[in-house]
Amino acid sequence: MNNSKFALHTHQTDCAVLIMRIHGRLDGDSYTQLIDEAQSLYDQEHRHLILDLTYVRKLSLAGLFGLHSVAAIFNGDEPLAPEGGWQALRVMKNDLDSGPHLQFKLSNPQPQVRHLLNQTGFDAYIDVFDDVGTAVASFANGVQAPAKIMA
Repeated sequence: MNNSKFALHTHQTDCAVLIMRIHGRLDGDSYTQLIDEAQSLYDQEHRHLILDLTYVRKLSLAGLFGLHSVAAIFNGDEPLAPEGGWQALRVMKNDLDSGPHLQFKLSNPQPQVRHLLNQTGFDAYIDVFDDVGTAVASFANGVQAPAKIMA
């Protein structure tokens, strides 16, 4: 990672759910790293992802864009282009109104991050859990081992 204030660590659970722990700020300097890593995992045929936000100190509009993009990827859609500007934000708003994405979940948001997710409606679009264990358990039905195992 080029941003010393940001790091990603990923591991797979016994039930084929990936947990990605984010350390640092999820903002304009880091959101593309999150999107790139999520796309790489999806390309490796992983289909169930939990982002552990325990160590996210700051979440900006760009970070929300990153979360939206990861949700799109794990829903099998193309993420929005950041260059799309206001049009991309309008599409993002319409997507927020479409309901939760079942292949991608968030866990452990700090109070200020949870507040932002609530204020922006992201908690209606992406399931948010208080802990990783509950988030993993929410995948219990229908999670099968991936075709490829991450090295």
